[in-house]
Amino acid sequence: MGIIWQVALTYIGAVIGAGFASGQEILQFFAVFGGKGLLGAAVAAGMFALIGGEVLILAQEIKAKSYQTVLDHLCGRRLGGIYDLLLTGFLFIGLAIMLSGSGRILEEWGLPQPLGPWAMVLLVGGITAIGNQGLLRASLILVPALLAGSLAVLCLCAASPARGILHAPAFPPWWLAALLYVSYNMGLAIGVLTSLADEVPRRRARLAGLLGGLGLGAALEASTLTLLLTANPYGEFPLLDAAALGGSLFQGGYALILWAAMLTTALANANALAGRLTFLKTPWRGVALCLAAHPWTTVGFSRLIALFYPLYGYLGLLLLVLLFTRRWR
Repeated sequence: MGIIWQVALTYIGAVIGAGFASGQEILQFFAVFGGKGLLGAAVAAGMFALIGGEVLILAQEIKAKSYQTVLDHLCGRRLGGIYDLLLTGFLFIGLAIMLSGSGRILEEWGLPQPLGPWAMVLLVGGITAIGNQGLLRASLILVPALLAGSLAVLCLCAASPARGILHAPAFPPWWLAALLYVSYNMGLAIGVLTSLADEVPRRRARLAGLLGGLGLGAALEASTLTLLLTANPYGEFPLLDAAALGGSLFQGGYALILWAAMLTTALANANALAGRLTFLKTPWRGVALCLAAHPWTTVGFSRLIALFYPLYGYLGLLLLVLLFTRRWR
């Protein structure tokens, strides 16, 4: 069961990135809908559980070495080639978002903003050089801390509840927002789980996906409820603002957890990209990828999330349909 838990935790850590752990994604896709956002989080959790097992099994069946093979199988070579480019771009932009958020978080500690991205470059490069085992071991340490941090902030807000004014958008409705959240993470799930498929025994693949989906569901529900109990959920880092209720020391601890969340997703993105970009014949390809993404850190963290994530959500809807209907086609 050890490897099953490691893969499940890595799946959770890939999705719980900067936007999730900061509260930006939770706000935009769930909390703005109030109580219906909690229902949307439950729907998303169930879909993540199904996606995890399906992607692992598919990658094993077709002996995929990178997400390109999975995309070609689902979409055909021509459309798969288009999605290959789109997914590569999404993973690269996601890496840039993690680097950008890293600098913003270190500012909370009074450190220079440029230090965060450069520290992330070195850590991601070093851990990615180890291969899958580096990613799995890092997730085993970091992801339980992320889940515990989400629960701690919820308990804090529940002890001193406040209701902010939330503005639900006219479009999309809550159920479509939940679907878009899953679909834009679909590419990331394909990328990271394909790179780990060989690590999982075939008969336990669905269990790994189920555990990952349940963990994501717990974190989604806790974070959505936290924002519903927060007086001002519209800051750049709303969950970090909520953690301020526990004092500066508690908030600083949550900032460290948030930074770890960025690291887990940056590692997942870099590991998936490294498996795809085989022309980089070096174990330090993670450093090369981070250096290429570094210039994007000058764009605002929340602006990157608001611009690219919904766009990739719509693009991922077709992949979602093709994955769930592949056995009937």
